[in-house]
Amino acid sequence: MTGESDAERAALALIGAGATLAVITLGPNGAILRGASSVDVPGVPAEVVSTVGAGDALTGVLVAALSRSGFDPAAVERALPAAVEASARACERWGSLE
Repeated sequence: MTGESDAERAALALIGAGATLAVITLGPNGAILRGASSVDVPGVPAEVVSTVGAGDALTGVLVAALSRSGFDPAAVERALPAAVEASARACERWGSLE
């Protein structure tokens, strides 16, 4: 999206373009959040079968947290560990087939 290969620089480019928050996923290494909050969440071990749906699971947890909080940006920081966990669990099954 930004042309940056480094996650930190990509997040900062998104913030520089006007985003309030930027979440960058790092595959098995977790995710980072930059912007109004800054946090690094380590990856969660998983027996990977398929990565289909992993990003959807992560995004779903974050959007649900935002919605429940009345769109408080701090909700993303609080929900990011659960989102990384949900993403890892999604990798342990065949995406939308199970």
